[in-house]
Amino acid sequence: LKTNAGNLTIDSTAATLVLDGHTGVDIDASNSGKVSIDGAGGIDIGVAANVAIDMNASTLDIDATGAITIDGGSTFSIDAAGNTNIDTSTGTISVGTANSGIAVNIGHSTSEVTIGDNLTVNGNATITGDLDVNGTLTTIDTTNLSIKDQLIFAASGSHSSNVDAGLLIQSGSVANTGSAFYHDINSERWAVAKTIAQDA
Repeated sequence: LKTNAGNLTIDSTAATLVLDGHTGVDIDASNSGKVSIDGAGGIDIGVAANVAIDMNASTLDIDATGAITIDGGSTFSIDAAGNTNIDTSTGTISVGTANSGIAVNIGHSTSEVTIGDNLTVNGNATITGDLDVNGTLTTIDTTNLSIKDQLIFAASGSHSSNVDAGLLIQSGSVANTGSAFYHDINSERWAVAKTIAQDA
């Protein structure tokens, strides 16, 4: 079927239009045209049998007014030479929440993972490497604190200013104040004091 002028239209008004090729079916717009496939009742690809589907494109754009579902019986991989972005304007981004007991791995052994907002861990947290906290306040709300280290090094960043440092225990009825057991720099000895504010 060929036309040298105008569109070529094949229309089956009574039933289904079937294209069947024993060695394959090629649909091509080789002269800078575009291939458009549209179906008022939907578009099905690969429904007759489990066959491989291969898409090669300079860009791939998938837009849907409803949900987008990708369901596979084996591995699902997203790999890009550039940045990979997963974002949403509303709702929640969930990873590994559908089934219990599924391991979630983030980052390579030599990569860095950056979290730009608050982090909440509902279960246990195990850190096999060093933990470096650079905030202004570290709060531990536990019933018991167990530390394996033989020595606790406090005021480690004060070698140039040389400040008093020690332990402050809440005591009395005034919140955020307590009794202190600390090293007094001026007297160069261990000392005690009471009614000391937590940020004194």
